[in-house]
Amino acid sequence: AEEPHARLMVEAFAGWRALEADAAEPLFLRTGGVSASPAGVDYVDRVAASLEAVGVTHRRLTGAELNRRLPQFG
Repeated sequence: AEEPHARLMVEAFAGWRALEADAAEPLFLRTGGVSASPAGVDYVDRVAASLEAVGVTHRRLTGAELNRRLPQFG
């Protein structure tokens, strides 16, 4: 949830792309992630703010929206 960690994530993804270019083959499959917290806890707000600060595209979903889109999380 901290911006320095979000920046490290961006740098790591760039590193994977460089390594894949050197290897001339895919090595990393980016699948996304889910952050969740109970009502009244600001963890997801902090994650979203960190992602916004470093320019990472993301979506915010309610629990009901998440359950509809990814019922395996229900």
